[in-house]
Amino acid sequence: MAITTYILDISDFTNRADITVNIQTAKLKGYIGVIQEQFAVKILCQALYDQILTEIAASTLTTANTALLPYLKDYLIYKTYSRYLLNANVMSTPGGLRVQTDATSDPASDKQVAEIMRQSDNDANFYQDKLVNFLDCNSSDYPLWEDTICDCSQSRTSKGGVFTKVGGSKGRVRIDWT
Repeated sequence: MAITTYILDISDFTNRADITVNIQTAKLKGYIGVIQEQFAVKILCQALYDQILTEIAASTLTTANTALLPYLKDYLIYKTYSRYLLNANVMSTPGGLRVQTDATSDPASDKQVAEIMRQSDNDANFYQDKLVNFLDCNSSDYPLWEDTICDCSQSRTSKGGVFTKVGGSKGRVRIDWT
């Protein structure tokens, strides 16, 4: 489904993260919707995600969703940036994929790009933990998350983006602030 309401815009990347203003904004914009749809729904569940998009589109964010938005944006920024880094210098042309270069600099090595992507993924994981912890600590403000059919309030994302259950016989365990 095509995204028509975006949680992020380009200014979020330069205002909230240590990302240069010289990034290819058109290319980055292409990843925003894909990442939003793939990863925001996994954390928020469909009902809360839809509510937030509806409120953003109508400029009527509730106090609770306004408080949630910075956590969600930080998470989505680094998930999107990691995807952008993977293909930042690759351009799709009528003649196929091309690597973009310029005369005043050398491209980063595969190792350098991999290290920056790893750091961006680590940042995304950090902000994901903060987002889920915020939802968990304020779950009564987010009934669409707390009482969802898919049981998101009982699920946590672990390394590798795989959902795992938290708790067991001792009850729920909050994600530690990292």
